Amino acid sequence: MNTSLRTLDAWQTTFFWSVLSNRASSVAYHPSDSTLTPEAACKAAEQDLSQKLAADINVVLENTLLQQAIGSDWQIAWGPAIYVAEPKNKTARRSSFYASNAMVVMHSPSKKRYIVAIAGTNPASAFDWLNEDALLSPGYDWTSTLACWKSGHDDLPQKGHKNTATVDNCTFTGVSVLLSKLQSNGQSLVAFLQGVDASGHTLTLTGHSLGGALSPMLALALVDPAHALQSNWQADQVQVYATAGATPGNAALAAHYLQVFPPQKAPDASPWQVWNSTVWNQFDVVPRAWAPSTLDAVPTLYAAARYQEQQEYPDLAALNIGIGMARTKANIFAAMYGPLTHLNTPTVNGIINPDATPEDGFAWCVNGDTLLTPAQMATGQQATPVEWSKQVNYQHVAAYGILMKIPADIISAIATKPDSQP
Repeated sequence: MNTSLRTLDAWQTTFFWSVLSNRASSVAYHPSDSTLTPEAACKAAEQDLSQKLAADINVVLENTLLQQAIGSDWQIAWGPAIYVAEPKNKTARRSSFYASNAMVVMHSPSKKRYIVAIAGTNPASAFDWLNEDALLSPGYDWTSTLACWKSGHDDLPQKGHKNTATVDNCTFTGVSVLLSKLQSNGQSLVAFLQGVDASGHTLTLTGHSLGGALSPMLALALVDPAHALQSNWQADQVQVYATAGATPGNAALAAHYLQVFPPQKAPDASPWQVWNSTVWNQFDVVPRAWAPSTLDAVPTLYAAARYQEQQEYPDLAALNIGIGMARTKANIFAAMYGPLTHLNTPTVNGIINPDATPEDGFAWCVNGDTLLTPAQMATGQQATPVEWSKQVNYQHVAAYGILMKIPADIISAIATKPDSQP
């Protein structure tokens, strides 16, 4: 590893912890006791996976080279907490259990920062895909939702309306899990935040992908003037760094969020140096959901991907079908609750590569499995097209660290399991 790693800025450091919160996604829990009920097995899995995620994070904390990049006094303040969804078939026996949601709070006394890092979709979790990513409807009235969360009752909120702030079902389900299912030593996140000394501190909520949709709404719930879930932190102490998140609700909800959390971006800041606005790569499909205008642009972008007179995706039939299905779901929600709307403004649109074109922003295969964009290649370097699914994954995951100019050694360190780190 390079011994001259430069210091990460506040946004890059936040993204660093956002990425680390996902380390449990690739880990399975295998019950040693085959007689455990599904409920008991899920609880055992939560404990096991939480311990493993904590161990992973602690190894990172002990890495002196990473300490140079992010600071040496970061520590786990709460969590990590993990939720493992129970199978619908209560009598079924499973051999493997995976994290559905994960969250951890990191603290740096010297920087006076608390960071709540929320994991994204776990590809191995059917609960994530179905309940937190795909089931947009029904929509729930935001004020009623806050009241339900604050009361702690399991009753569903009132249905939303086009003219009132309405959160979609995916986001409602995800935030509900974070608030009620994730516990650390018997303590919820809200109870923890209510009990710490917030004086002079900043609280940042962050997440990527699913975490990028949940973190803004969790932040809003914590300080919303209507029904704030806690009173220890004020809105001007709280900021959000959400990356690659889909729309969480209708236009009224987006407007309410942006009123409580106005985007913060200095005139000379880099594109990723913005708080409270969803940060996204324009070639990433996920954050284009679920607004029709951004979804409709996807086929055009992919059709324009070319290198050395090669068209990377000459056949867009499968892509068009997928976009059509997504649009149908979005239209059903819009008919009842209004169009799903991004958490951005015309002046702060959150795009981290605004000047990139498909000709220089799409990845190609070089020397086997290495993925590089034309901007990264040597002049005249030979390349072959990347499978569509791999391109989607690249643009949604690997591209962000590159676009945010995080040194390759740091990206490698946080992507590598601890037992292979120096």
